[in-house]
Amino acid sequence: MRRHNNLYSRIHDFENLHLAFRKASRVRRFTSEVLAFRENLEENLISIQDDLITGVYEPSPYRTFTIYEPKERIIHVAPFRDRVVHHAVMNIIEPIWDRLFIYDTYACRKGKGTHAGVNRTISQGHYTPNNCRWATRAIQAENKRNVRNVKIMGITMSLVKAGKMSGLHPETIALRLAAGIEENAAVFAGPKTSPKRRPVIVDGEEYPSLSAAGRKLGVTRNAIFNRLKYGSARYCK
Repeated sequence: MRRHNNLYSRIHDFENLHLAFRKASRVRRFTSEVLAFRENLEENLISIQDDLITGVYEPSPYRTFTIYEPKERIIHVAPFRDRVVHHAVMNIIEPIWDRLFIYDTYACRKGKGTHAGVNRTISQGHYTPNNCRWATRAIQAENKRNVRNVKIMGITMSLVKAGKMSGLHPETIALRLAAGIEENAAVFAGPKTSPKRRPVIVDGEEYPSLSAAGRKLGVTRNAIFNRLKYGSARYCK
C-alpha cells in the first residue's frame, strides 16, 4: 500500500476547511445552525483549525430524534461544527481510499449506491425483474415495531395483510381479537359474526354496546373501540 504523508496538515488547511463548510451547508444553507455559523464564518473556521492544530478538538454530543416513515428509526445528528470537520477529513482521505476499493464496492461511494449494486447484479444474470422487486412504502410500513401481527394458517402477517386476504377491514379483525375470538376465525368468519353489540366494560362500568358506552361517556364509538384494542376496556364474557 502506498504511503501518504502530511495528511493531517492538509486536513486543517484553511482552504480545505472552507471547502468543507460549503459541502456541509449544501441544501441546508438557511437552517439556523448554518446561518449562525456563517455569521462569523472566518472566526469559526479559525477556531476549528486551532483546535485541530493543537490537538484539543473534541466532538460535541449528537442531537437525537425519532422518525416514523417508512418505519420508526432513531436518528443521531452531529452539530454543524462537527460536520464541517467530517467533510474536511473526507476531502483528503476519500480519494485515497476510493482508489483502493474493488469495482463492486457500492456503499457510500460517489456514482455507486444501492441502485447501482442491484443493476450490476441484474446485469450479471443472478436476478431478473421476475424474481426481485422494490418494496413499496406500504410494504415497508408493515415493518414498524407497533404493527399488530396475527398468525394465520401458520403464517405470521400484519392485520392489514390479513384484511386484504379476507376482505375485512383491519379494525374489524382487531375488534374480533379484542373480543377473544381465535385468530383464524377473526380473519375468515363472515361479517355477521363480528361482535358489535356485545356488552362492554369501561372503567369498571358495564354498557350494553359500544354505542351506548360512547353516548354515556360523551365520546365516539370509535374511541371506545380504540380502548378495546389497547386493553383499557373489555367485552363482557
